[in-house]
Amino acid sequence: MTIAQLLRETCEKIEPFDAEFLLADVLHVSRAHLREYPDHVISKYAVRRFHTYVNARAQGIPIPYVVKYMVFCNLAIGVTKDVMIPRSTTEQIVELVLQEIKTPVKERTLIIDVGTGSGCIPIAIGKYLDNPMPTHLFATDISQKALLVAKKNAAFHEVPIEFFRGDLLLPILEKRLIPRETHVILTAHLPYISTEKIGNRAEPKVALDGGADGLDLYRQLFFQIQGLVSIPKIVLDIFCECAPKQIPNIITHIEATLPGSRILTHADDTN
Repeated sequence: MTIAQLLRETCEKIEPFDAEFLLADVLHVSRAHLREYPDHVISKYAVRRFHTYVNARAQGIPIPYVVKYMVFCNLAIGVTKDVMIPRSTTEQIVELVLQEIKTPVKERTLIIDVGTGSGCIPIAIGKYLDNPMPTHLFATDISQKALLVAKKNAAFHEVPIEFFRGDLLLPILEKRLIPRETHVILTAHLPYISTEKIGNRAEPKVALDGGADGLDLYRQLFFQIQGLVSIPKIVLDIFCECAPKQIPNIITHIEATLPGSRILTHADDTN
């Protein structure tokens, strides 16, 4: 069977773009290659694998869960149904952190990703890090299954990260792992969808559900951060993601729990 024939037979099952993406993934070629060589004959193994992908996609399974990875900051990040699919909008957190640490403010930098999921944020930061000062990476998650995915991704990309299971910052605070004289950079892409708006999504609810207004976990995080700022002589920068309409409430919570903070907002530049 040729490329053209295979794509033609799936046109009523899934969208043409999805079919091309899946077939390109199976053959390890670009979508442009498919169009350039429509008469290329595909092996029986590749045809079977493609049909498996198409059937999964036809059932509504998101493509990253079908192919088991998502490209994030030009890195292939493995995903399973136990983690949220990395979003391109979240790449901005990585970019901002990398800009921030170009000029070290302390002899030691500690980057902590809270609610790490697939580990995409600390992995991308560690992969592109160019900092002359010692930098350490920590990551936490409440889900043991998510941590297994993140650890596998970190190992694949050869990024040294210490992972901790627990509630947001608590496992790190309880172990007193943050020394004095440290520049702490905290990243967080926590669930910020309100419970009533989650609906029937394929991703794990624990990675999406932010409570009644979507900000329950952020409120918990800012409360926990109070224990972090009490450590002598640390500099703290926090980078988090939320919906634009939630920014006023986020600012209110920060001002209430962390008075004197300097707050900057950045619009999503992918739209």
